[in-house]
Amino acid sequence: MKAGVTKERFIEKYSELLFMTREGVSHLELQDAETVVIHYKDGYKRKVNIAADSGMAIIRDVARHVQ
Repeated sequence: MKAGVTKERFIEKYSELLFMTREGVSHLELQDAETVVIHYKDGYKRKVNIAADSGMAIIRDVARHVQ
């Protein structure tokens, strides 16, 4: 990730972007330094491992798990 950008901030912005899609994502939650939880509007949740991921890898890993 770009210097000065935290994982928390990155996930917050990515969450906003996914919310604008038609995929039913309500938000992303950074559970800990290695896990993002995808929250769907219908209440379903899905955990994604992002340990040691770069910014682009986080985008790919989360997108791969979005239903």
